[in-house]
Amino acid sequence: MPSSSAYAAVATLRTAFRRLWYSAAIGAVAVLALGPLIYVLPAPAWQRVALGGGGLLYLAAKGYRLHATWRAVRQLRLEGCFIGHSFDGYQLRRCLQRRGHLWTHSYTVRALRRLMARPLPNLLMTGRKHQRVRTEYERTLRRLRPSPIGLDLPLGLMLTGTLLASATGAADTLPTWPLRAGLTSALVLLGAETGQSVIRYRARRFFDQLVGGLADWTLARSVHDLLRGRQRSTAYQHTPLYRAPAWFAHQAPGRAPAAGEDNAPPAPAPSSTPSRTA
Repeated sequence: MPSSSAYAAVATLRTAFRRLWYSAAIGAVAVLALGPLIYVLPAPAWQRVALGGGGLLYLAAKGYRLHATWRAVRQLRLEGCFIGHSFDGYQLRRCLQRRGHLWTHSYTVRALRRLMARPLPNLLMTGRKHQRVRTEYERTLRRLRPSPIGLDLPLGLMLTGTLLASATGAADTLPTWPLRAGLTSALVLLGAETGQSVIRYRARRFFDQLVGGLADWTLARSVHDLLRGRQRSTAYQHTPLYRAPAWFAHQAPGRAPAAGEDNAPPAPAPSSTPSRTA
């Protein structure tokens, strides 16, 4: 019982995370290329120390971003394999009940286990059910949700602006090649950060599509009944008459025929046998 919409959302989200990783790596390389320019520019010592510290903070934030992004790519690969796998009802319930197998580290399996442990009420409206299931998936898959603007974006913009301003002011005293290299690295860094912001915005939309697809798949009749412990059987089941509803179990009350009915049964003839008297 795979979910095609959720599987497509996982694939697009994984592609977005890969692009985030590539753009973050490009930004880190651009900052490393800007490092020698800090000590070439005629600036005070405190400004060089501040720029060097900002560059180190940017590299640290970018390193954490690279690690988290690559971990999300690997996790999305596992989620895609689970969502695209063709389970039947017995296999899926056995997968949720047992521990120590391949799907244990899947966030989707963890969310399904929580939903199976705390089933939704039957009388709850469909909209409320969808909202609760969606909230559970958002809580479980929160590590796969792309983060908003972090520390690396303002640090990158600050480094780019400061170095460009310093290089413009010292254009007459410096050679041409450091200025060109610094300008190229700054433009690459600015483009990488802008691309990351756009990709991160689109990835958050893909995450919402993934959560919505998983909620629709979970609330399908087959999966929903399976989580509540009811598994539908396609075999024929005979229902005896005495277990049928009440209007089949009792005889209908008699009714006298109307005057205008032609199909009324004839009245019984009087008996010619004399009745016995005591």
